[in-house]
Order: sequence, then C-alpha cells, then structure tokens
Amino acid sequence: MGWLFSHRTREALIAERIEDVVTNSGTRTVLEHHLVDDVLWSLVRLVPNSSTAIPGVAAGEACVVIFCDLIDCSRGLWGSKTLKEGMGPFYWSCPLHFLDQATHGINPEWREGVRHYHAAR
Repeated sequence: MGWLFSHRTREALIAERIEDVVTNSGTRTVLEHHLVDDVLWSLVRLVPNSSTAIPGVAAGEACVVIFCDLIDCSRGLWGSKTLKEGMGPFYWSCPLHFLDQATHGINPEWREGVRHYHAAR
C-alpha cells in the first residue's frame, strides 16, 4: 500500500486515522492509539460483514489487529501509509501491551523486535 496525502493539518490526519468507521464491508473501532514521533500505533477491532473480507475471520466475528500508520508531510499536505502487524513493519515502538491484546495477523518475528526495542530503552 502506498502513501495517501490529503490533509491540511497533522491533527486532522491523526483524528481521521483514529476515528471509528462503518462501511459495507464491516466496522473498524480503534480501541487505543499511541503516537511516537511520526508513527501512529492503533489497536483496532475489526468486524467484517462477510467471511471473505478478512482471511480466517467469519462474518460478524471480531478480531483485534495492530496498525502502524507512518505520518509525513509533502507539498503542504499531510499523509499516511498504513502497515499491519502481519506486514512486519520496520518500526518497533509499538506499546508492549498491544501485543497481548491483538488476536489476528500476529507476526512473531516482529513482536520479538518490539520486545527487544523496549528492553533496550
């Protein structure tokens, strides 16, 4: 997934990334978020409307995932690039307690990097 630049302010971009969303494909509820510099971590509850929307998750069944939104400004517009835990983002500042709460898209190697990052701090 690429970058999407469409906001006049950083605050507006962050507000949009953490708001709850209901679409034809399901619901997205941000349970918690944490901003570290220009990396926005979100613990998100997803409930798909069909069994094909999220592999391994039945329609109406909830799963909790970790999202990493990279935030940047280009030509006066703020934008983001969204990465899921399963993609193994090269960022490790995710809050440790997010790891205990996420139930889907788990990436053991990435989680080990997060634990090492926090242990070294």
